[in-house]
Amino acid sequence: MARLRRLVEDGLGDREVAGLGVRQPLREATVHGRPLSPELEAIFADELNVKAVAYTAHGDDEHEGVTLDNGRHRRPAPGGAGAQTSPAR
Repeated sequence: MARLRRLVEDGLGDREVAGLGVRQPLREATVHGRPLSPELEAIFADELNVKAVAYTAHGDDEHEGVTLDNGRHRRPAPGGAGAQTSPAR
C-alpha cells in the first residue's frame, strides 16, 4: 500500500507540473517498475483518472516512477521502451 501511495503521489505531482487537473482524464499512465496487483492497479487508475496502466521493466521499487500520457505529449520513460499496457479496471 505504501508503494501505491508513492506512485499515486508521483503521478499527481506530474499532473500538477503539467497543468493537467485530475478531472481531465488521461489516456495512460506508465509505471516504471513491477506491476501492481489488479486491485491496486484499479485504485491507481482511479486516483490518477487514467484509462489504461502500462508497465516497463525497471530496477527496484526505490527508483520506480510514473509517466503520464495525455494523448499529445509523453515524457520519455527512464531506461528505455518496452511497455506492457493493460486497460484500467
